[in-house]
Amino acid sequence: MKQWALERLGLCLEPSDVPGSSPSTEERVCEGLTISLNCVGRGSGSINILDASFGRQHGPDVCPHSATATSNQACHETRSTLIVQAACQGQATCSIDASRRVFGDPCKGIYKYLTINYNCGTVGL
Repeated sequence: MKQWALERLGLCLEPSDVPGSSPSTEERVCEGLTISLNCVGRGSGSINILDASFGRQHGPDVCPHSATATSNQACHETRSTLIVQAACQGQATCSIDASRRVFGDPCKGIYKYLTINYNCGTVGL
């Protein structure tokens, strides 16, 4: 679980402990689909991206696909978090395609998925 050090106070807080934030949420969508994040009426109302991964990490059971390999190969686009932050950070709602056009192709021939962990809280802690 991610923690942020509040150096001035000497505290380590979970994102859900930060005033104005909500507990973190994990969303996952298979390649070729669009993921939608929504913070309207939650926390501070602003999307705060904690991390993201486009690729394949959990073997063939997550987002299985008969036409494309879903091997046990683990791979992901290392810039996934930065790409999602650029598209969604600080917005109330956001949609992003889980596609090679957006993220590149970190593992050719493997069917991928996008996982995003975020909360609705103060951005940039």
